[in-house]
Amino acid sequence: MEYYNEREKAPIYGFTPDADFPAIYGEKGILRFVLTTPFDLTGGSNIKSIAGGIVVNAVPDKAEAIITGKTCTDTENITCKENADGSVIVSAKGIPAHGSIPYEGKNAIGILIKYLVDNNLVEGKEGEKLAFIRKYLCDGTFGAELGIDMEDETGPLTINMGIIDIVDGKLRLHMDLRYPCTKTDKGILETLLTKLQGFDVENVENAKPLYVSKESILIKTVTDVYSEFYDGDSTATAIGGGTYAKHLDNIVAFGPCIPGEELVEHTNHEYIKIDSLITLAKIYANALELLSK
Repeated sequence: MEYYNEREKAPIYGFTPDADFPAIYGEKGILRFVLTTPFDLTGGSNIKSIAGGIVVNAVPDKAEAIITGKTCTDTENITCKENADGSVIVSAKGIPAHGSIPYEGKNAIGILIKYLVDNNLVEGKEGEKLAFIRKYLCDGTFGAELGIDMEDETGPLTINMGIIDIVDGKLRLHMDLRYPCTKTDKGILETLLTKLQGFDVENVENAKPLYVSKESILIKTVTDVYSEFYDGDSTATAIGGGTYAKHLDNIVAFGPCIPGEELVEHTNHEYIKIDSLITLAKIYANALELLSK
């Protein structure tokens, strides 16, 4: 799309079948970054490893740390296993969710860090750094603890710890932050760092929000077409995720997921009913015809 945008004019109107019906008028901005801080595993620290998560845009359901010189007790979400050398593997179990809706899951990284800090299981500077994370990142998903919470008609800011690891002597937290469509990322990272003293920000990526008025010709046209084929609410909605619509001006996401039907996109057995496929072709043909006039 970068190649296209450099050489062609933006379309007057258009849509991408990359989300849900009736239509998506707003997509939150997506700010991804890595919080880093020096973390010594070789000196006097009694923590020997900590890791969790696979991808940044998901709430992790597993995380674990290895500590020495301490004992711990199993809880509802924590399992402790002693190794032959006397070290202890502390494992946390969470509930997965998409990174755009972290409040619907339980973050295993947060569960693990809260347990380690609340039970004084990590000593020294490393324990202090985990305490900062515990204070500002483990209890909420809306950024209030960091002083970056904001909201508009498209929903609140959300923040998710997707991955924790240690590489080259640095503790790294891979973060996924979604901010409301009518807001900007200005000041977010600066405010965050005033709380997380001793941390730096690396690898910043910012996908800006998409916002098209619900009263626009584009949104009104596609939702009117949708309502000709399906009953129920035809009001356009906003999402925390990102679609291909962000890559071109004057584009919105329009279907193809039909309310009431099983959501199978991105699954091992993704499929679509033939009747639904035929209906989609009619919807898209009608929408293109009306938008071209």
